[in-house]
Amino acid sequence: MRTQPSLVAAVAAIFVVLVISLLSKWSDSSTGSFSQAFKQTMRNNMNQAAMYSNVAKQDKHPVIALANCSHANAYLKCMRRLATDRDIGTLTNVDPKEFDQVLTEQQQQILQEIGSICPALQLSNRFVVNTGVD
Repeated sequence: MRTQPSLVAAVAAIFVVLVISLLSKWSDSSTGSFSQAFKQTMRNNMNQAAMYSNVAKQDKHPVIALANCSHANAYLKCMRRLATDRDIGTLTNVDPKEFDQVLTEQQQQILQEIGSICPALQLSNRFVVNTGVD
């Protein structure tokens, strides 16, 4: 039984197209599809988050420090809604999961400081369990 040359050519063409599309998908970075404006916005947002985190560490007033830390956390959460953690890491050279842990620990320390200064604002046991604050 002889195969028709046009059938063989069609199958070969489909195979070549599939191979090329798979290779291009694998070789393309995950952030290649983002516009330059989006990439710059993500970098700016990470810079703002880092700046607010650093300001919170340096602030002597715990309530203001908590507000600054919350600003940093808001920038990070915004970025995580717009892109995957992998894309954020590639674009900004910052691991968002690690940065989130740092911000959470920072907020918990500030909340403990506020609680030690003003025991009336100390978190109840129910919230301590939910937030992980001692």
